[in-house]
Amino acid sequence: MYNVSEQTIEFESPLRGVYLRDVLRSKSQAMREALDNEVRKVLQQKEDEDAYITSVLNRFSITIPQLDFDSEHLKKNEDYKDVSASQYAHEIFFSRNDQVRVWVITFGIPYSGDIELIKYVPSGGAELQTYEFTARDQHLWFSVQTRDTANKDIAAIRAERDQKVNVLRQRLQSIIPELETYNQGLAREVPELFARLKQKFQDDKKTLDQL
Repeated sequence: MYNVSEQTIEFESPLRGVYLRDVLRSKSQAMREALDNEVRKVLQQKEDEDAYITSVLNRFSITIPQLDFDSEHLKKNEDYKDVSASQYAHEIFFSRNDQVRVWVITFGIPYSGDIELIKYVPSGGAELQTYEFTARDQHLWFSVQTRDTANKDIAAIRAERDQKVNVLRQRLQSIIPELETYNQGLAREVPELFARLKQKFQDDKKTLDQL
């Protein structure tokens, strides 16, 4: 569904952002419009009806996103960069335009499924703080940084890493029931809607034959 080499995933704000229920509602509407536009042609050309229904389900269903939180599968990269010293005003004295060197650790969590859906606000709401991740190479990446000192604050790095992992874990737990409900509803609705449209096509054809 979201086959791109890299994309930024920023959590929507519960105050002014997009809710998952609205995304799913739009997807359901798109499915109904597609059936309304396509069923007549499928019947006229005597295509395989079961194969068509399966194709619609494949087109509009959601591959539930999953994240592999196993620490052994977590990827880690490191780099250095210079940032404004104002970011560490609570730690050091600085003058205007001062820069400090920081150590940047980037963590990658393996994922599968339609991972972009984690950015939308669950129906149950979400915390106000926003988070940003990058989906690349089937991993969801986020960075943690600390000042490049002789004794780097490893405990702080671990704490921030674990906090972001917990945010992802909680978000998945919040949205998966909505996604499963959507898929279950889709599996019922597509065959039912196809049957109704097929009946209408047959009724219209009978009426046409009487003219």
